[in-house]
Amino acid sequence: MGSNGGTGTYALGKTPYVEAGAGIGNIFKVFRFDVIRRFNYLDHPSVSQYGIKFSFSLDF
Repeated sequence: MGSNGGTGTYALGKTPYVEAGAGIGNIFKVFRFDVIRRFNYLDHPSVSQYGIKFSFSLDF
């Protein structure tokens, strides 16, 4: 449960969920940084239009 007592998940309607992202990878050959924008289903409480994702991968 979220801090406001909600479930944090919602059922989608008939409209497809749409998001897009752009990022920068290969930072120090390990890290990646992405910014993600959500285009629809923004009418729920505590939903943000933007998200940030950090990830890392060890490739040899």
